[in-house]
Amino acid sequence: MKKLVCILTVAVLLLTAGCACSAGNGAPVDVTEGMENTAPKATYTPVRAGSLTPLSAKSAKGEAILTVSKNLGGQETGLTWWILLPFIAEGERASVEVTVSLPEGCTVLDNDWGTAPGVAMEADGIHVLMLPGPPRECEMMFRHRAVPYLKGLSEGVIVSRTVKTFGIGESAAEALLRDLMNSLHNPTLAPYAKPTGTELRVTAHARTEAEALARITPVVDQVKALLGDKVIGVDVSCLEEVCYGLLKERGLTVGTAESCTGGLLAKLLTDLPGSSALFRGGIVSYTNAVKAGVLGVPQTLLDQYGAVSPQVAEAMARGAKAVLGCDIALSTTGVAGPEPDDRGNPIGLVYLGLAWGEQCQVVPLHAGQVDRDRIRRQAAQTALDLLRRHLTGL
Repeated sequence: MKKLVCILTVAVLLLTAGCACSAGNGAPVDVTEGMENTAPKATYTPVRAGSLTPLSAKSAKGEAILTVSKNLGGQETGLTWWILLPFIAEGERASVEVTVSLPEGCTVLDNDWGTAPGVAMEADGIHVLMLPGPPRECEMMFRHRAVPYLKGLSEGVIVSRTVKTFGIGESAAEALLRDLMNSLHNPTLAPYAKPTGTELRVTAHARTEAEALARITPVVDQVKALLGDKVIGVDVSCLEEVCYGLLKERGLTVGTAESCTGGLLAKLLTDLPGSSALFRGGIVSYTNAVKAGVLGVPQTLLDQYGAVSPQVAEAMARGAKAVLGCDIALSTTGVAGPEPDDRGNPIGLVYLGLAWGEQCQVVPLHAGQVDRDRIRRQAAQTALDLLRRHLTGL
């Protein structure tokens, strides 16, 4: 194989202004305009893209039949699929039948997630893949159609495992792993900065998947040893997934009391399917009145220390645990900006509380003077990491 090219391209449906066809009365109309104003008995003439040569008229109630051909340097295959258009004719959904020309000898990649298929072809050692443009279709097509196709071109297999971390940046992780990275050839080790933490990807090439994993496993173990408690898991997507698994294993429930994060922590915990079995509820206590009236935070604490304080974070966590009846409660209170609070607490200062049994732990987070969204996201993620550390005994 000389070269491999993967092209992600928008699926072409030539229903644009200028692609004219004839209505039942023979008057030229714009295809798009005609379909938007379709009446059930209207007749539309299909068009050939490029030459725009009328082919044959065909219609039925509630549907418009369109045949499109495009010269791609190959032969017409007669491949046909149905496309539901975003308009309704007298309460009925219209549909369009599309026939396209495809390059001779190409491989058609079926699209089970949309309308337009993908195409894979090869010429002079160059492989080209064309996939639909809508993000969800493109992602699913790449994962379930393109990847198997590409694997079939490869001599052997390429396997990767990802070590997910939290609380350590890409540069710091690379400094700790530099000697190991420089010593490796197959497998390789590479760091990737992600919004929710640094990832370390270990990749090996071998004849079989088992052989590749045998190369990868010792390196993964070395990475975990070097990064210690910063590692949240291997081949996991996020902290909330890790926390969900730990709570489920231990048969524990969790609840939240949030101020500066405004419900983001509860959202993350409930994004996962099945979270209703573990998440009791969340209270967004954005004002002191709600902190005192709902969570039972003593007014004396609020008056003496202010809402952004370790004392109030502890009282919020204990209050949420009592009100929600959960095994563990998390709390967040801080300054998300854009100005310091009335007591002079700086932007980015957040206190995180975790209550369990009769005990409570509070940790400060200094997120820095960054934008509100980043402070809130970092606070919510750090609260989840606090939960992870508690559940794993770190």
